[in-house]
Order: sequence, then C-alpha cells, then structure tokens
Amino acid sequence: SFVSFLTEVLEAEGTGIVSGIVDRNLLPGRDHAFETLACFVLVNTRTNEHSFCSKYDFGPWPLFWNVHSLSDQAVDVLSRARTVFVNGFVFDEIPEELVVQAVHVAHGRGAAVIFDPGPRSWTFKEGVRRHALDTMLDIADIVLMTEEEAGAVIGTEDAKEAVRRLMSRPTRKNTKWVIIKQGERGALLGDAETGDLYHQEGYSVPVE
Repeated sequence: SFVSFLTEVLEAEGTGIVSGIVDRNLLPGRDHAFETLACFVLVNTRTNEHSFCSKYDFGPWPLFWNVHSLSDQAVDVLSRARTVFVNGFVFDEIPEELVVQAVHVAHGRGAAVIFDPGPRSWTFKEGVRRHALDTMLDIADIVLMTEEEAGAVIGTEDAKEAVRRLMSRPTRKNTKWVIIKQGERGALLGDAETGDLYHQEGYSVPVE
C-alpha cells in the first residue's frame, strides 16, 4: 500500500513514525472513507518539468466534509508536536476550520507552523479557498513556495518581490521567515523581523 511504502521510505531516512491517527467514524457508508489521497507526479524527462494529478483535482472539496472537530487523539498528538507542516492539499480533504483549529492547538503548545500551498496554489484564487489561503498566510511561522506558486498566491514570480510582499502583509501575525524555492538555483529566504534577505545556492546531488 502507499502507507506501507511511505513508512518504509521514512524509516530508511531515519524519520520515526510517532503515531497514526485513525477515526473509523469519519465518513461511514462512503466507499473512499478509509482511503488516503493518491497523487501521481508526471515528469517530462526532456524539460524536467512536473505536474501533479489525482482523482480529486476537480472536487468535491473537502473530501471529509462532515468532520468539524479534532479527536482527543489528534489533540494529544498536536499538543506534543514541535512542528506542524500544512500544505495546500489538506484543504482538499478536511474543512478550513478544522485545519485552523489544529494549528491553533499546536501553536498554543509552542509548536512552529510551516505552510506551503504547493501545487494547489492555483485553486486558492477566490472564494472559500482564498479565505483558507489568507488565514494560513496570516498565522504560519514559516511560509514557503516556488516562484511559480508565488505568482498565483501573491501576484509575482520575482523571488525578491514575492518575499517582500509576503513579509509586509498587513494581517501577518506570526510569520518569521518566508522562503521562495528556485529549483536548481537554490532558494531565497527573507527574515520578516529584520527585512534581511539570504540566498542559498542549489546543491548538486547525484540521481540514481
């Protein structure tokens, strides 16, 4: 299964699995109630460009539409977490208010919240999902995205300008760092407290 494969990869990299959270009452009676979202990555080997696709690309969103509260087990795990990573795909699966509730629980216990809208950036342009995007940009400690995603989220693919706009959002509450990923050219990091910019060159890595 995908879960077994991912667990094996994480263990091989030295990443421990702390706890799995399963709620068998999520969506009783629906065929996909207990499936995780399978996302396929299509790679153009000539240009190295890639695209993501899944059967939920066109909704209905969110998948677990009737789940509006965290289980006691989820609250316990979030309360002990040191970092919580949220990406755009989570809004395909659970309602915005539940995501916000989760990050507030973790934040309240001192965890850092990282937000990466990812390939879903282009779905957050308006309506309910735009509100979800703005909410996460407001409360995350670290915000990161690619140059192309910044074009969709903040209106510019220029890395320096994107960092500046994200750091200067008037509703920003917690953001300490903004990172714009630039592929083989590395990444640009902005310190929201000092306004300083730092560029990290890309690493050359062997591909097997």
